[in-house]
Amino acid sequence: MFNFDADLYNIDAHFTDEATSIVTFNNVTNIGTIVLVGPKNTGKYSVFGQIFEKFRRAPGLSKEKHESKRMEIRNTMFRFPIQYTAQVPTDLQQHREYFEGCKTLVYVIDANKPVDTDAANAIQFIRNSLIDKVSVHVLFNQSDLLGSNLDTVIQNQTTLLKPIFNDAVFHTTSLMDGSTVRAIVEILQSSIPQSSKMVESMDRFAKSLELKNCFLIDLQTKLPFLTGGDQLSLETYVMVQHATEMFVSMASMMDAKSAQSTMSIEMDGVHYHLFWSTFDVILVGVSDKHIPTATSKNNVLALLNTLRRILQQ
Repeated sequence: MFNFDADLYNIDAHFTDEATSIVTFNNVTNIGTIVLVGPKNTGKYSVFGQIFEKFRRAPGLSKEKHESKRMEIRNTMFRFPIQYTAQVPTDLQQHREYFEGCKTLVYVIDANKPVDTDAANAIQFIRNSLIDKVSVHVLFNQSDLLGSNLDTVIQNQTTLLKPIFNDAVFHTTSLMDGSTVRAIVEILQSSIPQSSKMVESMDRFAKSLELKNCFLIDLQTKLPFLTGGDQLSLETYVMVQHATEMFVSMASMMDAKSAQSTMSIEMDGVHYHLFWSTFDVILVGVSDKHIPTATSKNNVLALLNTLRRILQQ
């Protein structure tokens, strides 16, 4: 539950105005298209719905046939086009529009079903036919239903898919525990050019302010696209999204016209410091300290300037 105590809810408009007047991201960096593919009824649409809320199916509704859709996450820093494919693409010529600008393939399978190696080989063939180098992420979806068999089943499925996608990153995902969100965040972050340098900068920022974690979050989707700090727990992803939703609600109530005000929110004894924001991006730090370090302003400005320089390289 959110704590609205005045001691835990602080706004410093001067800090925000100064930060945003000094650091601006004038050019949006275009990220190659992320394409969700895989056999039917594996949960691709549910993954898509975790990114774009308006496509999120309400619990209890029967499965429906959905048309392929192309949406994008767009903010002041990045543009992530995302393609959901309802059909199973088997031929590049017939489904070329799905793969326009593709840089990342997300292959979704139902972890509770036998691996369809024919479908996987078809996707790999299409991947090899594309001009640009394409990275692959495999999602073992609905893995929570495997119970005690989880490790054995995932190991067997990985053994079957590894020879096909030999350089893929494998994720076990479930809508029930936040692991789908974590996988999406990792995919978004890895698709950013020079992401390793940006993550190093985020790590330094977290260390300098003694934060457990820090996030740059897209306010439209409430999804982090850059992270830093300690290894992230599934609970942290969920709670940071809650803190962001709280921030958006408060900003709407204040009818902010430009840069939003900063605040700190406490939930279950953990403090979420919202350091800086524009219309559509916010910087959040997770800490066990009630009040951010006195040097926060300078550290925030240093981080944002560093990220801007990296993007300009």
